[in-house]
Formats: sequence, C-alpha cells, structure tokens
Amino acid sequence: MYVKCGSLATALQVFDFMPEREILTSDVALWNSIIDGYFKNDFFDQGIAQIRRMLAMNVKPDGYTLCILLGKSNACLGVSFGREIYAIRNMFLHDTFVVTAMIDFY
Repeated sequence: MYVKCGSLATALQVFDFMPEREILTSDVALWNSIIDGYFKNDFFDQGIAQIRRMLAMNVKPDGYTLCILLGKSNACLGVSFGREIYAIRNMFLHDTFVVTAMIDFY
C-alpha cells in the first residue's frame, strides 16, 4: 500500500521492522513489492541491492520478480544486466509473463 501511494520510505520501515519478519522472509511477494517500489521511484541500485539481499536470505525469485527486472533493465540497467537475467529465466520458461517481459526487453 505504501509503495503504491508513493511513500517508499514508510514501506521500507514497515518491511525492515515488522515483528514477524523472520517468518515472512520467504514471502517473495513482500520482496517484490519493495523491489518494485525502488524501481518505480528510480532507485535502481537500491533495487538491485534488495534483490541481492533477497537471494542471500535464500528467497527464490518468481516470475514477477524477473518481470520487474526485465521491465527496467534495458532502459536503466543496461543490456548486459538483461543478459544475466536471461540466464535465470530458464526456471520460468513456460511463464507467459516472463516470456512477454523478455519480448518487451528485446
């Protein structure tokens, strides 16, 4: 909700300090919300840092995570980053959202 209302700082506070955080760290939807918030607010480096943090906590990205990245990677992060994502996308070969994002990327 906070990200959609444009209050990324509040969303980060809620995310970083929620009491159930240990239980919810595997909830990829929460991670996607924060990552999407960073990207929508043009904080690309911080968004990438959150993805690395998510992976370090052994939370596996889903198709939507890759769609977020592919939607921004060509214009803002460079084609080489998009190629790295391409290597990961084999996990989601039959996900229509990921395939569509790959088409938009190219």
